[in-house]
Amino acid sequence: MTADPFDHPDLRDPEWQAKATREARKAARRGGPRRPRKRLSRAAKGVLVTALVLAATATGVYFLRDSQPAGANADMEDGLWSLDRNRPFLHTPAQNWADGVAGIAVPPAAHVGDFTTEQVGKALADVNAILVTGRLDRAVIETGDLDKILAAYAPSERDHMREEALAGGQWQNVYGTKVAPGFRLLPVEPKVSGTMSAEPGERKGELRVRTKFTFAYAFDVDDTSKAKTPLDVVASVRADVTFVIRRGDNWRTADEGVSLETGESSFYSVACGPGGQGLLAPSFAEPPMEATLPKQPNEYFDPNQPITPESNCV
Repeated sequence: MTADPFDHPDLRDPEWQAKATREARKAARRGGPRRPRKRLSRAAKGVLVTALVLAATATGVYFLRDSQPAGANADMEDGLWSLDRNRPFLHTPAQNWADGVAGIAVPPAAHVGDFTTEQVGKALADVNAILVTGRLDRAVIETGDLDKILAAYAPSERDHMREEALAGGQWQNVYGTKVAPGFRLLPVEPKVSGTMSAEPGERKGELRVRTKFTFAYAFDVDDTSKAKTPLDVVASVRADVTFVIRRGDNWRTADEGVSLETGESSFYSVACGPGGQGLLAPSFAEPPMEATLPKQPNEYFDPNQPITPESNCV
């Protein structure tokens, strides 16, 4: 019996698959093997992904879609997908993530530096509350209620954070998510994935809490014909934010509590116009753009990947 050329151990090897994908993308960009034509991704989510069966040039073997991670082709039109308003995250990289608050993984409290187990537990709870308010509270993210976001920070932090959050008339997404006017989220919880950790701060009475999360939001659309792919309606926010909690006699009362030490954030699968103002809007709101980004959607959703300046918004 003739051996099945598609049933070979090399085809199941993750390193080989990654290499084959890179080589195929290079070949496609330089006019390599012809592929089935597919509708490319919309604004800010342009990723050249493999077709259902994509020839890997030099070897004659094939990279099978079945081996792709969840959501790897979520920005490619196949003519079969349609929006399920009750399960909008299906076929996206976030489809198996936890819903809402359950996705914010708060580690067990333990003694860290100058902070007792109880104090660390309080600090982690405070940071968790900031993330819940700024990223998941529907009333906040749909209206940009900055007062509610800043209420959880140390008193001395609030005034300058307010100025920074609205600097140049642009929303600073590192503080929280704000949905662009004229758009509405579906009545489902955002999907969340990421990590939180605590470590000693630089000075006595300081605790540093690092957070790395991706928040995925599902938008409604009146005319479903505008949404051709899962990522036409699902947008994501990456936020890597480090907080410092100060306690003790070294600090003024106004300085005690949570401060934002450093932070960076990025959008993916969004409309570029609102995104340029720090606002979240679904990619179906703008015409499709030619894909230029080098990675697959699941890589941009992954909170363990570094945030990069890659963008096809021009």
